[in-house]
Amino acid sequence: MNESAVALLLVIVQVLVSHYLSLGGAMPDMVLIFLAYIIITRGQVFAEVAGFLLGLGLDILSSGTLGAHALALTLVGFLLGYFYSEELAKQRLRNWPFLLFVFAGSVIANLIYYFFFTAGSGLS
Repeated sequence: MNESAVALLLVIVQVLVSHYLSLGGAMPDMVLIFLAYIIITRGQVFAEVAGFLLGLGLDILSSGTLGAHALALTLVGFLLGYFYSEELAKQRLRNWPFLLFVFAGSVIANLIYYFFFTAGSGLS
């Protein structure tokens, strides 16, 4: 199964099934985990394009703010893509750096995504 099929499947599962997998209100972000994998294995430019397409798919299927996920995941691919190293890719996938990539990506994506919801709500 190639990466584009996995990406499409993960977007669909994220929108339709992830709320059934929640524990204590926290849902897994399978798309972000896959994006971290792409950042580590493919590099910055591929991750930016993949982040945009994955985010756009999430925006369209979840009927949320159009472009919010796309911008957030594109910026995650851009910022974390600076840490791409072809020589260290296999090592980063097996050890704690993968968890660090997922955590950093989650922080960046959630800050950007929720900015759209608080920017127009009158919260200071």
